[in-house]
Amino acid sequence: MTDIVKAAKKLIDCVEFDMNGAGGKGGNGGLLSDTTLRAAHDQRVIMSREAEREQRKPSFRVQDGGVFGVSVMIDMPPGCDTIVVFADKHQHIPVWIGLPHQLYVTTFAKLLHDNAAESLTIVPYRNASKVTATENEIAMALAEWASQPVKQEASR
Repeated sequence: MTDIVKAAKKLIDCVEFDMNGAGGKGGNGGLLSDTTLRAAHDQRVIMSREAEREQRKPSFRVQDGGVFGVSVMIDMPPGCDTIVVFADKHQHIPVWIGLPHQLYVTTFAKLLHDNAAESLTIVPYRNASKVTATENEIAMALAEWASQPVKQEASR
């Protein structure tokens, strides 16, 4: 039973108890008890979490890609032009990057199989926002950082 169903059942039980009681006990003549108010609050919190989770989760669909085959398509936020696919294991392991229309169902199945993964996570990526650095640039930044004096914390 999901959290939302459990919370809804508890809220229903509390409301019915407040109205009618149970086994000759309780019943608040329709007045709401603290227990019912708490159950209603819990229900609202769980429903809010579910709504947020659904909003964050991009949906996907399959779409005919013509001669290349059927593609797995996701809703792309504005400005995103690339997708990164991760194999879901003990952590997210990047296994593929490409244009959104290039993730074919056959590629999806191969990525699952080759990575012994039960699922893949598809993440929209904004190529224009990427940061690149060479080994030499990192070495220069590290040398600059190391040459700065160490700040002493003020004594108390």
